[in-house]
Amino acid sequence: EEREVLDEIDASHDSDSKSEVVPLPQQDGARDGSDKEKHAELLALPPHGSEVYFGGISSDASSDDLKKLCEPVGEVVEVRIMLSKKDSRGYAFVTFRTNDLALKAIEKLNKATFKGKKLRVSSSQAKNKLFVGNIPHSWSFDDFKKAVEEVGPGVLKVDLIKDPRTDRNRGYGFVEYYNNACAEYSRQKMTAPNFKLDTNAPTVSWADPKNGDSASTGSTSQVPETSDGQMIPFFLVKLSLISYMNFQFHGSRSNLYMSKTCPRMLLKGS
Repeated sequence: EEREVLDEIDASHDSDSKSEVVPLPQQDGARDGSDKEKHAELLALPPHGSEVYFGGISSDASSDDLKKLCEPVGEVVEVRIMLSKKDSRGYAFVTFRTNDLALKAIEKLNKATFKGKKLRVSSSQAKNKLFVGNIPHSWSFDDFKKAVEEVGPGVLKVDLIKDPRTDRNRGYGFVEYYNNACAEYSRQKMTAPNFKLDTNAPTVSWADPKNGDSASTGSTSQVPETSDGQMIPFFLVKLSLISYMNFQFHGSRSNLYMSKTCPRMLLKGS
């Protein structure tokens, strides 16, 4: 059971590690043409939710073996058996043409016997949502939406988090993409040293699926903030937690308070 848990943790990481590194174009004329071709290529890939995790795979199973197992379900686009330096790590990812085929594969093949071993089949943890921070506070939703749509293809949903007290944005938002490849393409573009949102260099990372989905409701659980809506650097959050533990151990909490929404923690009076 411990081995299975470790495999699934590895799988969660590996499902996002497949994306190719996208080189930045050098010339404007060539860039326009190559960008359009690349965008079309990314949009031709299967949508988010079409990748399936296969655990418990025999070490002697090949990609062709796994493809033959899956093909009766429907069109298989890609099979990736994860390898260590010496042999198979016991799990793989299979991408189907559609989400419906992926769900069908999970239903039909989970707990099926394959080369003498029982398979564990479930949806993969491939991500398709980005967190974007350091957005100019003066920007409107339309400003942010236009900026991210100009960066890359496949934008499905944009959330710009507002402060209800000022009606200005809080400096961060979320962008959901058609698939992992589109999201990764835009992530690399927006983390390039010369990329700016107006004059701001954005902070871009994969959104936490547990928290990112609540962005449209105004949840700020992914980003710690001060009481006036400013983002707190994560090292300060960690420092606050350590301080809280130390104060609690010594019986004093007078210099620290924690707001209602974790993990917003502030050192009071510092």
